[in-house]
Formats: sequence, C-alpha cells, structure tokens
Amino acid sequence: PGLALVEPGVHPHGIFQTAALGIFLIWVRRSERRKGLASAMVDVVRQVATLPGQVMASAGQVAFSQPTKLGFAFAKRYAGQALVYTP
Repeated sequence: PGLALVEPGVHPHGIFQTAALGIFLIWVRRSERRKGLASAMVDVVRQVATLPGQVMASAGQVAFSQPTKLGFAFAKRYAGQALVYTP
C-alpha cells in the first residue's frame, strides 16, 4: 500500500486507493497563489507522464506526499479528494 484517502488530522491508514501519479512537492509563492498556477503545474505533469497510447490520469488519481493544511485544501479543490502517499 502506501496510499490513503485522508482528511486533515486523520491517520493516513484510512481508505486505501490506487493512484496513477504522485506529487512529492509543489509550492507557489504566497503572492501568486489562487491564480491557478498549482493546478496548471499538476495538469502539465499529468500530460507529460502520459505515454503514447495511454489515457491521461484523472485529477482524482493524483496523490500528494505529506501535504500541509493548505496542501490538503488544494488537493480537495483540484481532485475532489485528498489522496496522500508515503515516499
């Protein structure tokens, strides 16, 4: 395993789910937040990680490593859930 669907403050050994892609770290300067930059970066990673003939991973198949409180909020807005993995 190593992947879990979690909520902030909940132990990560919750509901296990498969992810197609893991984001180890993403950061946007405070003054540039809420402009869609993080979403755009993750979208590009999803596109680049797709091999020819494969279907691009959905936003819900993206997991994040050790997100902060703001990271959980981003994951929920971006993917509709917070999928977390342990590197």
